[in-house]
Amino acid sequence: MNAKDMVLDFIYYTVVLIIILGALFLFLNPNYFKAFSTFIKAMAPVFFFAGFLMMKLRWMRKEYKKKKEEGSTEVLLRLSYFDKFTTEVLTFLLPMSISVIVMLSGREYTAIDFIQAGLAFVILYLWNKTLFSHRVD
Repeated sequence: MNAKDMVLDFIYYTVVLIIILGALFLFLNPNYFKAFSTFIKAMAPVFFFAGFLMMKLRWMRKEYKKKKEEGSTEVLLRLSYFDKFTTEVLTFLLPMSISVIVMLSGREYTAIDFIQAGLAFVILYLWNKTLFSHRVD
């Protein structure tokens, strides 16, 4: 394990320790129990996906080191125009599906919902532009 891995592990463990200690403090203090439960409900999706992101980054780092030792760090994608068409359709369907889900749930469609749908569109659009702009003819 090199110094870079040790620093990243230290950061991971420090963040987890701070979260656990903060949760214990808020949970054990009766004045903050309602605030704690509201915070946990709001942050559960973030923690869930952040945990998967940390595991994925760790796995990718190991894979990158292995590929670097082999001398093959490039990835070659062969995409057809059908793939491009499919990703462009998905780019427009995701924000529309977010809007439809909000409307079907019976809630009022607010500016936050519009911002979420727009942000999903912008992220996917930029990803498609990045992915399909690297053409080798």
